[in-house]
Amino acid sequence: MTPAAPTASWRKVCQETLSRLSEDLEQQVEAEVESRLAAAIESEVASRVRAAIDTEVATRVERSIHTEVQSRLRDAIEGEVKSRVAAAIDTEVATRLAAAIEGEVADRLNAALDSQVEARVAAAIEHEVEERVSAAIDAAVRGAVEAAAAETTRTLSEELDQAVRRLTQCASVEDARTVLVDVTAPFSECAMVFSIRDGIARAERMRRPASEQDLDGTADSLPSLQIPVSEAASFSTAIQTHDPVVAMNTPHEVSAALIGLFGDNPEQKAYVFPLTVSGETIALLYATGGVQAAILELLAQVGALHLEKLASESRAASAPARTMAAGYAAAGGSELVGISSLWRQPEIPPEPAGAAMARKGRREWWDLSRQDQQLHLSAQRFARVQVAEMRLSKPDVLRDGRAQRDIYRGFKEPIDAARETFRGRFMNATTTMVDYFHMELMRSLADDDANLLGPDYPGPLV
Repeated sequence: MTPAAPTASWRKVCQETLSRLSEDLEQQVEAEVESRLAAAIESEVASRVRAAIDTEVATRVERSIHTEVQSRLRDAIEGEVKSRVAAAIDTEVATRLAAAIEGEVADRLNAALDSQVEARVAAAIEHEVEERVSAAIDAAVRGAVEAAAAETTRTLSEELDQAVRRLTQCASVEDARTVLVDVTAPFSECAMVFSIRDGIARAERMRRPASEQDLDGTADSLPSLQIPVSEAASFSTAIQTHDPVVAMNTPHEVSAALIGLFGDNPEQKAYVFPLTVSGETIALLYATGGVQAAILELLAQVGALHLEKLASESRAASAPARTMAAGYAAAGGSELVGISSLWRQPEIPPEPAGAAMARKGRREWWDLSRQDQQLHLSAQRFARVQVAEMRLSKPDVLRDGRAQRDIYRGFKEPIDAARETFRGRFMNATTTMVDYFHMELMRSLADDDANLLGPDYPGPLV
């Protein structure tokens, strides 16, 4: 039996069914496509967002790192610059102190002074170095501090060396007065030496700051200043106790006459150091303004010890005449001159006929004029400053130059420039000048070994 042919209605139903199925399939396909497309878009957006975020984060991190590095580098550079500037300032301050003549203190002091002076010099140096270095340690790196400490110790040692040597080389009381005032210049602004007699303090020598200096401090230009000890409490205390006295700079403490000479400054402290010989205070050293008390006390003690030595030599020289003097005193004559009178003696004993000529052939420090002395001190300061700058600016070059025994090659330009400046400012200014720059190169750079300067070094100026 054959199947019946489809009718028109059946076909219509089939077509409608197929049409609906086709529409449903298209909708499903479209929905699936949209879903997958949305997922793909979302994935791509997320990927691109992550990439953009990563890029932005990396950029910002790099920028932040760069900024932080620059900030830290700037801070480090600023700190290093400050430390080096501080070290350079300390060096400059040290080198502006009065220059010192080369040599060892122990080689120049009298045997009787060695044991006493050396210990006090060492204590004064240690105290001063500790004070100067302590401030630098907080602000400078260890290497710069060590260099500054070494330079400060060396400079102070030279200053004390020169001061002590000049004091112990004084041939008379008049020389001792002048030298004592001169050598205190690096350690106080103002200084005055008084002799003590019958309760009266008489001004013998004076030094003021350069800006106020209208007197040269000699006996001829000093104002006539005699102060009763009873009118100056600090003077009286120093004489009675034989100890240094620190007092306010007022009329009650130092007398109205002294205030009138130096000016009224009650906030300023006055320092009075006794010069005691054989238990008697024969003189006073008065100082104000930036006083380094420990060093001035040491210089006053050295001066007193040398005066005692001069007194002993004077007594030994007069021993043959003592019998005659004793007979003269028994007959009603005047008494012998004591140590105190030795300090106040204004006249210089006549020299043997050949002594003046022998001394004229050489140029000792006290033979120089005051102008030449100042020029020598300036030359020494110039030499120390120039060489110190070389050491601080190129420590590696200096180390290599010493190792290769040719320091001059590494410092040729600054050495040649400094030599020409030294020649023009100092060597051509006076016939008494010494090549302090060459001496400083030898001592500070070459450790007193001329071979370390190298074969091309031109040598000292002549």
